[in-house]
Formats: sequence, structure tokens, C-alpha cells
Amino acid sequence: MSVTQLEASVGGMRARIEAQALAVARVAFVGAMAALPISTAATNFALAIGLIAWCFSGRVPQALRLVRTEPVAAVAVGLFALLCLSALWSPAPAAEQWNALGKFRKLLYIPVVASLFDDAVWRKRVLIAGFVVGVLTLVLSLGSAATGYQFPVAREYPVAGAPLNATVFKQHITQGWMMSLFAFGCLTGAVFVRDRRWRIALYVLGALAIIDNLAFVQARTGHLTTAALLVLWCLLRFGRKGIALAALLLALGAGLMAISGGAFVTRVENTLNEVEQVQAGSTQATSVSHRLAFYRNGWLLAQAAPWTGHGLGSMATVYKPLTVGKTGVEAEVAGNPHNEYLNLALQAGVGATVLFVALLLLLWRTAARAAAHERWLGIALPLALAVSSLANSSLWDFNEGSLFALLAGWTLAAAHSARNALPA
Repeated sequence: MSVTQLEASVGGMRARIEAQALAVARVAFVGAMAALPISTAATNFALAIGLIAWCFSGRVPQALRLVRTEPVAAVAVGLFALLCLSALWSPAPAAEQWNALGKFRKLLYIPVVASLFDDAVWRKRVLIAGFVVGVLTLVLSLGSAATGYQFPVAREYPVAGAPLNATVFKQHITQGWMMSLFAFGCLTGAVFVRDRRWRIALYVLGALAIIDNLAFVQARTGHLTTAALLVLWCLLRFGRKGIALAALLLALGAGLMAISGGAFVTRVENTLNEVEQVQAGSTQATSVSHRLAFYRNGWLLAQAAPWTGHGLGSMATVYKPLTVGKTGVEAEVAGNPHNEYLNLALQAGVGATVLFVALLLLLWRTAARAAAHERWLGIALPLALAVSSLANSSLWDFNEGSLFALLAGWTLAAAHSARNALPA
């Protein structure tokens, strides 16, 4: 065999390996996104397989080029690098630093996914997988509400004062957030689908998802995110007239919920009661008192090191001295402040928070380049995370943060495909 023939044979073998690895990586990442609302273990397994296959898919150079040329990818990697750098001055034990690094590694998924899903067919498969899992979750959640049966996760993580918690696979906060995106996706699909029967079905599913979130799932984050995405959908669908429609729908929905009761009314009443308890000087541990204590102490800690933060994974370590001699909720040590903007500032300074906000804004701007329904979904994603991050450390949390990173990569790929700009 001549040298030329040998090179051709090796080249052909390499191309076949890369093509097979690319297919495996795509299947694995679609599986990871589908598994996220159901199983953390299955998600991690799929992500591991996907990352290994990606390394042999020939798409690594493409991801690196995206980091150099695409602001969303560059900011995501830059934020991760800044958090890594903050480990140099962190007083936290090595185990807590590694844990925090694992929490933020999902930022690196953005250029990886963007390099894999330049194919519109595969991006459509992501939506189909998400749709199937969303319908399954919705049906089971509505069934739980109708029968009064509570799934194991609802019994394991009960909501204080709630008569019913219709969560299925994950905790109420996670399900509420993800189902708000599912509802938006159904309403968006109804706008762009051509078949009349599918259009009606998607409108019905979107409406049922909103009702389920407001009436049966005990998640205030889901309530707020659902309201924000409903306003966004009305604006995208009807322009400025959508503001009036959104206000009407929100007022009508709130009125119906107030009359019929349900999770929405329960959570509003609980929130008001908990706020009154805090104002009265109570140190009883409640959802509101926890967050207020974490915000107050977290703000004090952030002011002590505004530019550098206290280092990667350091909150529990630096927070503990503030609890000495305290009682009730004030004596509890916080590992994260349940606010992503504050969480990042505490670990790596105000620069980390600025990069996080820039990431959301740049993703919004990048999504505007995508076509049709992909543009709408891409615009909704940063808004959903921005809202949930006000009362939760959503990037830090595995489920919300992972889904955001994976769909951000999907959005970036959609934006590039719209202008045929992905490198060959």
C-alpha cells in the first residue's frame, strides 16, 4: 500500500469515527435535556457520554472558534474562568471549592452544545424531546391534583401550609420553572405551526400548563416566571397591543385564582403571613425569613469584599461567624443566598455579577438573529433565568442551571444557522 493510499485509508477511518462520535454526542445531549426534568442521575450519565463523544466528534476546534468569535460563548467561559481564579483567595475547604466548581461547570456546555446542534433537524429533535417530557409531567401533575395523590418527591419536600403539592419528578421550584418554559413553548409553537389541529392542541396544552403552575404547583418562582413569559409572549405575538392583553390575562387569572383558591392563593397567603412574622420580630424558620436573613447577611458580606468576593465556594465559611450567638433562622448557616446575582458577587466580586447579567443580555440579543420559533424560545430563556435568579441561585442549581446552559447553546446554534455562519 502506497503512502497516499495509507493516508486516504486513515483519513476515511477518522471521518467515520468522527461521524459516529458526532451522532452519539448529539443523541446523548438530547437525552440529557429530556432527562433533566425527570432524573439527575440519568442526566449526568447522558452528559458524560455526550462530552466523551464530543471530544472525538471533530467539533472541538469549532467550539473553540465560537469562544473567540461569539460574545455569548466568550462571556460564559470568561465567567467560569473568573470563578476558577477566585479559588486563589477562597478560605473554603477544597471539597467545597470543588463542589462550587462543579456547580458552575455547566457554563462550558454553551459552546459545546452550540458546536453540535448546527443541524436544524437535531435542534427540532431537542424540541420534540422536551415536548414529550413536558406533556408527561403535565398529565401526571394534573392527575395528582385531580386525585389528591402526591408523588414521592412531593412527600419528601412538603411545602408548609400547602394543602396540595402536585409536583411529579423534581421539587416544586424546578417543576414550576420548567413548566413555565413548556407553556411558553406550546404557545409559541401554536403561532408557527401550520396544521390547525396541532395549533388548537398546543394552545390547550399551553393553557393547561399555566393553570397547573398557578393552581396546583406550590412554587412562587413558577408563578412569577409564568407571568413574565406570558407578558413576553403577548408582546411578541401582538406588539404593543400585547401589553394590554397581558395585563388583562394576568388580572383575569389572578381573579379566578382568588375565587377558586388553590396553590396560588395558598402561597400568596403564606408569603404575607411570613412577612408579617418577620416584621413582628419572629425568628421562626420559614421560606421568607430564610431568604431575608440570607439576603441581609449576604449583602453585608458582599460589601466587605465588593471587588474580589470571598472566593469560590466560600459562602458557608464566611457566613458562619455571622450566626454565632444567634437563634432561630439567624443561627442557620447558608451555603448560597438564594439569589444568583448576590451569589456570584459573594464568590468572585461584582465583576462576576456583571458578567452574568451580560450573558443574559447577550443571549437575548443573539436569539434575535435566529429564525421563527427558535428566536422566540431563545428570547424567553434569559428572561426566565433572570426572573428566577431574583429569589433563587438558578445558575448554581443543577436543574435550572443545566437546562439554561444547554438551551443557551441550542439558541446560539440556531442563531448561527440562521445566517449560515457556523465554520465548516
